[in-house]
Amino acid sequence: MYIEHPVVNTPADQAVVWRYLDFTKFVSLLDRKALFFCRADKFEDQFEGRYSIANDRNRVQRMDEEDYYLAATLGHEGFRRQTIEEIEKQAKGHSEFYEKLRRLTLINCWIQGDYENAAMWKIFGNMHDGVAIQTTCAHLKNALKDTRENVYIGSVKYVDMENEFIPEDITSRPYFHKWKYYDYEQEVRLLTEVKSDAGWDYDWSKEEVETGKYLKIDVNHLIQKVFVAPYCQNWFFELVKSSLVKYGLEKEVVKSRLGEDPKKILK
Repeated sequence: MYIEHPVVNTPADQAVVWRYLDFTKFVSLLDRKALFFCRADKFEDQFEGRYSIANDRNRVQRMDEEDYYLAATLGHEGFRRQTIEEIEKQAKGHSEFYEKLRRLTLINCWIQGDYENAAMWKIFGNMHDGVAIQTTCAHLKNALKDTRENVYIGSVKYVDMENEFIPEDITSRPYFHKWKYYDYEQEVRLLTEVKSDAGWDYDWSKEEVETGKYLKIDVNHLIQKVFVAPYCQNWFFELVKSSLVKYGLEKEVVKSRLGEDPKKILK
């Protein structure tokens, strides 16, 4: 189910969000009644779920300053400041912990915007035989109401990952930060964490796929409208419509206007 996050910026309920995907993934969504959540460590972006370079560069110094502050504040007999070697070992342990957490954190991506996004059609859908699901943040929340896992919804903040510090107060915070080079995406993401009886280790070989998990959702609540690829042929448009009917979904299906002939629009 949807859970409100203490620090992440969740879009307003009326915010329009999109998911662009190819036809096979669209049918898989309808058939499984489930969204695929990918492991953070399996994304192409190697910074996914990682703190910034600025964080890593200054972690030992920050921890040393915190240790000094504790010594100065507490000041009671027997308190011993850690050596730099001890702090470096502790900082390394923090980094190893964050890496383990990336294997347990799962993400499903959406794009926010009032209109279609041509770049997203090309990257994640297909200009000839892809589809785009249009919905709202409120519908996303409702679609998750019977999902067993706790799921956060938040907007991604685009930053300078080399020089900008990301607060390390909450472990899920870096998953809502990306390189500013991706700001054209205007991404909204769903995030959940795998619970493991083995602490921070998880046996992914027992799952259907080792790159993530399928989470059950209410497809009828999820989908408001379906847009079909800009340059699709009529038979594909009808196939998308019939697929929705097959799975008992009465949804509006429209063809993307990106491929329209300006002359026809003027008529």
